[in-house]
Amino acid sequence: MVISDMPRDPGDDGPQLRWSLRPAIAIDLGSARTRAWMPGRGMFVDVPTRVPDLADSPAPVRRGRIVDTDGCVRMLRALLHRCAPPWRPRPVLVLCRPVLDEAADRARAHLVLKEALAPRVALFIDSVKAAAIGAGADLADSRPLLVVDLGAELTEVAVLAEGAVVAARRAEMGVRDLGDAVTTATIARTTGTLVGEMLREASGPEVVDA
Repeated sequence: MVISDMPRDPGDDGPQLRWSLRPAIAIDLGSARTRAWMPGRGMFVDVPTRVPDLADSPAPVRRGRIVDTDGCVRMLRALLHRCAPPWRPRPVLVLCRPVLDEAADRARAHLVLKEALAPRVALFIDSVKAAAIGAGADLADSRPLLVVDLGAELTEVAVLAEGAVVAARRAEMGVRDLGDAVTTATIARTTGTLVGEMLREASGPEVVDA
């Protein structure tokens, strides 16, 4: 999905030309860690997700959702303006979003990107798809793919077919919850339950094949 509310450049020949001339930054705004990546530079930010200078403040992202918009804006400004070289014109940004997120979640994410970095274009990619790409999967392959993304506070499972999410489930549980009440076996059972729900409820042969 592309979100852009900026005016089109005069004489613009189309998105491919426009994007090729603009710096690009990919951001993973996770519940535990925030990471940023640029072509030709690789990952140049990998830090805990927290508001700068407020170590004891509540986390600005919980269970994959932005709960402190101002805090996320401050964090991204501090991280990217310090670590990344100055960019002109405004960059293209790609942000990972949890699968099955809601419209309100996407609106908050869009607001954070706009306020923090004023991008020319903002792109959103499902976290399960980003995980598959990061693991080296060929999304152009016609064979369906089962993806499990086990995060700090969110567990997501999905089936991808030709790069598209055709079925997905999520649970608000992750490795940060490990303790007396939540064990590795608990997370494993939860993951299996999510996959089982997709098998029972999702339509189409892709889920069974994956």
